[in-house]
Amino acid sequence: SSDASTFITKRYNISLRAKTNQAVQWQPSAWPVLNQEYSSPDISHLIQNIIDQPSWINGNDLVLIMKGTGLRNSWSYDGDPMKAAELTITFSDFCPENGILYVDQNATGLQDGSSWYNAYRSFEQALDHASHCPGIAQIWIADGTYSPYQDVDRSAGFTISAGLNVYGGFQGNETNINQRIDGMYPTILSGDIGTISNTSDNLYHVVTIIGGNILLDGLTIMGGLANGGTLPLQTGSGIYNQGILTCRQVTLLSNSAPSFYNATGSQLISTGIVQVKP
Repeated sequence: SSDASTFITKRYNISLRAKTNQAVQWQPSAWPVLNQEYSSPDISHLIQNIIDQPSWINGNDLVLIMKGTGLRNSWSYDGDPMKAAELTITFSDFCPENGILYVDQNATGLQDGSSWYNAYRSFEQALDHASHCPGIAQIWIADGTYSPYQDVDRSAGFTISAGLNVYGGFQGNETNINQRIDGMYPTILSGDIGTISNTSDNLYHVVTIIGGNILLDGLTIMGGLANGGTLPLQTGSGIYNQGILTCRQVTLLSNSAPSFYNATGSQLISTGIVQVKP
């Protein structure tokens, strides 16, 4: 919401609120000391989704929702409004000088995409950053399986815009694309959202290509289910191409048929192995 409603005690007042497609993963260590500050990873992408809306104006309310396992006792204030939690936002136009963003689901650093150590842990965060930085030309993704935040709807797959080259198959320490070993460290973009391993609620399109001159290299794209009620949602379960797409070492695996679709005016260029597997 561009201006969140006040919390009330009505059942499901939190869980039924509309959510963005962004999430930040935080695995905090123990909190052994009272009255001490503890810092989360970078949450700027959560805020960015809200303030990018045309209806957002300065002073509107926003809501951040924390969920997970374990027990953390905390209070925003204890009888004194002056001790209430405060969110301070600093605006930045930081764009990496080398034009590369890094993604590694096991990264333990700042999650700002600036290096393998500080890599984003989700592909969506890198795509969001790239959409606000024209100088970003490449996204490098380490091995592992990446799917959108599970609470999003089936239309919220990975949308890749013109000018981006997306490379997978990294171990997570390379400094050059040519250091990758084909097939050794698979990077999987998955449409398995909602109930895990239940294909009926998977994404309609795992990857949607918008605009021209996009490269996908070293990726496996799997688990799309294009069974929607309209024609565009009934094809292209793995890749729905609306641009000029070059594929190199790309595998489409376990997607509903047809797993690839070229929209009118789009183009597919294959410069390496492209496989479609049931």
